[in-house]
Amino acid sequence: MLKYEHIMFDMDGTFIDSRNFHGLAFQRYFKSLGKAVDMEAVKDALGVTVADIFHRIGITGAEEERAFDHLAEFYKTGAADDLIAQIPFGPHAKETFRVLHQAGYRMSIVTNSFTELAEKILELHELQEYFAEVAGADRHSLDKEGRCRAILGKYGVAADRALYVGDAERDIEIANTIGCDACFADVPIGWAKDPEALVHRLAPAYVIRGLGELQALLT
Repeated sequence: MLKYEHIMFDMDGTFIDSRNFHGLAFQRYFKSLGKAVDMEAVKDALGVTVADIFHRIGITGAEEERAFDHLAEFYKTGAADDLIAQIPFGPHAKETFRVLHQAGYRMSIVTNSFTELAEKILELHELQEYFAEVAGADRHSLDKEGRCRAILGKYGVAADRALYVGDAERDIEIANTIGCDACFADVPIGWAKDPEALVHRLAPAYVIRGLGELQALLT
């Protein structure tokens, strides 16, 4: 019997090292809009909503709505494919997804990146077959909790039969609020500012130093 009926994974910082990618991709994207943006300004804006990034660059109002549509097309039409193909993955991450899939686990991605981008990352790295759902952020919201609940509801999975794997404080808080087990990815590419304090305060069910450790925990 499998330990869980569904495993949800955060993406950025959990199994991909995407800081440099996002900086380069947004800089290219803004250039396509005719806006010259300094790389440091882009990197300083990462970690918030896409709308917040637009506002910091000076894109607001009707221009903001057009920019959202353009960003989705930017990813879907391959304008950043070369950058996506170079995104580094954490050690053993791809192998771990294959092993868990073969063991029978249903898995999903829940990320604050655009769904179009997350799907393209999985496609170009030949991982899309392993995931039942890809739930990215919408235009203005970072409601990961709502997206996690929606996935469990769709597949009829009780919270205590699910696992959420993430690298940041908010990921573990979401798991605790929903009632599913939390796995904190305390990895070099993670975004947690104080991992030790996070573990002490939020007490995740598991702490891993690399995604490959999930193979021993779950199979």
